[in-house]
Amino acid sequence: MTVSEIELHRYVDGELLQAEHERVTAAVVAFEPLADQVGAVQELKQLLRFVYGPELLPRKDPTS
Repeated sequence: MTVSEIELHRYVDGELLQAEHERVTAAVVAFEPLADQVGAVQELKQLLRFVYGPELLPRKDPTS
């Protein structure tokens, strides 16, 4: 199962439809490197919020 980079960012931002979210979640659980990539995207977005302010990126996080 492949997950595009756009889907990955939309997943982290909580912007996927329920079925898409479930598909990406299954892929993240099944493939550790993808889970690592999700963590890296979350860290990057947190850093961007810290540097540029909270208005820059959405705060919704489906993994919490």
